[in-house]
Amino acid sequence: MRKRLNEKALKIADVILTTSDEGISKFIRATTTSPISHAMLYVGHCSVIDATRDGVHSNNTQRLFFKEHNAVFVLRLKEELPAPAANEICRYVRERVGSEYGIIEAGRAWKGLGKRGTSKQFCSRLVAQAYAKSGYNLVKTPISAPPRTY
Repeated sequence: MRKRLNEKALKIADVILTTSDEGISKFIRATTTSPISHAMLYVGHCSVIDATRDGVHSNNTQRLFFKEHNAVFVLRLKEELPAPAANEICRYVRERVGSEYGIIEAGRAWKGLGKRGTSKQFCSRLVAQAYAKSGYNLVKTPISAPPRTY
């Protein structure tokens, strides 16, 4: 059995957290002791933007399927996110489509050794930096944003 995201329940700038049965997902969960291994941002109109080994790219939510046993969570701020802030968050991730994936940066961030000045991205950093750009700090250090912060 497979499950999909409920497009009608999603709001712009929702953070979608997932897992999979892939080796990298298992590795991330084991090393971070988190039930989550991936983060993506809903940007509206059946689209999410995320960072994977292929870099930062967009996906159609109607084509994302998750196995029944894999975790899928949707997070949003308790208070309604103002439309200008939500749009700025989405603009930030859209501008990064095409950026390279930073596996070394993800590993360094997990060890607390994140560094500034790199344009390479990984999923949780992309989301954290997008929110921080609009004044919402989801984590203490959005520059490094280690995967275990979610």
